Amino acid sequence: VRVLLDMFTRTRAGDWVVWLDTDAVVTNRSVAVEDITAAAESSHWMTIAGSVSDSQSEAAEGSHLTKVASSASDSQSEAAVARASLDLIVCDDIGGWELNTGVMLWRNTDWSRQTLENLWAMEHLPHMRGAEQAQLIQLLRQEDPERRHHRILDQSVFNAHPKVNPKP
Repeated sequence: VRVLLDMFTRTRAGDWVVWLDTDAVVTNRSVAVEDITAAAESSHWMTIAGSVSDSQSEAAEGSHLTKVASSASDSQSEAAVARASLDLIVCDDIGGWELNTGVMLWRNTDWSRQTLENLWAMEHLPHMRGAEQAQLIQLLRQEDPERRHHRILDQSVFNAHPKVNPKP
């Protein structure tokens, strides 16, 4: 958490900072960070709680899922709002957790800095109790329940475990 906050002092406002755990491995170098941020910012799938990716929509069949229909100008407007407010992109977790903190994309914004400060101020949990992952889930549920500032994508987008996304 402190490393991310330090990186914000070394990058421009609005830039994305990528966090990779020491055990994370980049396996597909053809996907750029900009591809991931653009996909997250242009998501048109909405739930009551917030945006989800198209790939999550099939898994959520039967829930309160609706596809946002919009004209070209509405799409441009929605994209501008998403770019202005999207500050954190993570993926869901193979172990059943709501999200995985092994690979995260944080935009250098006031919201991100405050969220990380709030996370740092929380009780530090041991790994077997979920560590910062459990705490970030709790914090995001409280601070951003409508997912205005964060997106949780399917792990097939990035941060996929080899058992889920094996090499062909």
